[in-house]
Formats: sequence, C-alpha cells, structure tokens
Amino acid sequence: MDRQPSYNLASVTLLTLFAFFSRSFESVSAREKQPLIKADQDECIGIILMKLIQSGFIHDTNETHSTRKVHDLFGRIALNEKGRKLLMAIFNKAHPDPPPKKKKNLAVPI
Repeated sequence: MDRQPSYNLASVTLLTLFAFFSRSFESVSAREKQPLIKADQDECIGIILMKLIQSGFIHDTNETHSTRKVHDLFGRIALNEKGRKLLMAIFNKAHPDPPPKKKKNLAVPI
C-alpha cells in the first residue's frame, strides 16, 4: 500500500481553507458597512460644504441655514465608508476642484 494522503484529508483541508478565506472577505465587507466615526463623518460633511460653497449653492445670504441643513441631513444618517465614497464621488463629479491658479509674476522688469 502506498503512503499517500487520503482524499478525505484533502477535502477537509479545502473546506477549512474555504471557510478561512470566506470569513476574511466577510470581515472586510463588514468593516465597510460599519458607521464612520464622528470625526470622519464631520470631515466628509466639511468637504461637501466646501464643494457647495465653491459651486455657489451656498452663499452669504443662505450660509447659516444651508450649513445647518447639510449637517442635519448627513449628520443624522449612519454614514459608512461605502456611503462616504459615493458622496465624495457625486460631489467631486458635480464640482471638481478648480485648477490651480497661475502665480502672477510680481518681479519688476529692469
């Protein structure tokens, strides 16, 4: 009789590895579903407000009211990493950062 591992041992090994790797992928997706900490959520709200100000949606006459509404809306929801990425994609697509302005040459010609 040859000294080879049995098919049962190979099956058990494959099932164990499958369970191990499928759990590790679940934990990654579970982390993505957990709500963001308050500081991360406030940072996201700050970026949204900046984009709304840059686009002209928020201006001097409605700044207080609009800022409160944005904080109320996005501060109430349990924002997770996936939602944050979606919001950032929407607001970056709607109003991308302006290109950097060229510096004026302040040198006095001689």
